[in-house]
Amino acid sequence: DTAEVIVTVHTLPVFSLAKVDPSACGVSDGSITISGLLANTTYDIVSDGFASSPFTTDGSGVILMNNLGAGSYTNFEVTSSDGCSSTDTGVTLSDPSVPILQAGSPETVCFGEAITLTASNPDGATISWDNGVVDGVAFTPGVGATTYVVTADLSGCIATDDVLITVNPKPQLVITDPTPVCSPSSVDITLPAVTAGSINEGTNSYFTDCLLYTSDA
Repeated sequence: DTAEVIVTVHTLPVFSLAKVDPSACGVSDGSITISGLLANTTYDIVSDGFASSPFTTDGSGVILMNNLGAGSYTNFEVTSSDGCSSTDTGVTLSDPSVPILQAGSPETVCFGEAITLTASNPDGATISWDNGVVDGVAFTPGVGATTYVVTADLSGCIATDDVLITVNPKPQLVITDPTPVCSPSSVDITLPAVTAGSINEGTNSYFTDCLLYTSDA
């Protein structure tokens, strides 16, 4: 006695992936193209980047998944209506690189001196400083230590850097003439009493003014 058994073997989906990264940071205009599938056929697609969802190929057997942001879309699994599945490791969509930015080296100046902050910006990003500073334009900062922050924006990708500017106050020197003495006695003009009352005195330098020098010769 014999019987006939019909066995149906469905083919596995065959596909390949291609990606287009987002055009700017924080923008969801990236895409993944799935090609090589049967034309005008619905498949269920799932990956680590999104939940399972049905997609239908176009007349060329292509599925375009668009409006995607940066992230990992790994472990792709494509399942046909027959329940046959194929997998792929997937792709990663990446935002453009952040711009290179250097605010410059710390500076120490005296009050009243102008400084110019010019950031190194080789990628041509849009530059902006805080505290009202304009890149490449001189300004006169106030007394004290201030950290100035610069921001670079390149297609929505942001980088920041900072630089410390220290402004020292100018000294206010008060001189009290020493008590007159008779020759050959000497006078020590470096005594603290001579500059008592000075503000931000710092280190004093002493010299002889030849125009005030007189000779008995």
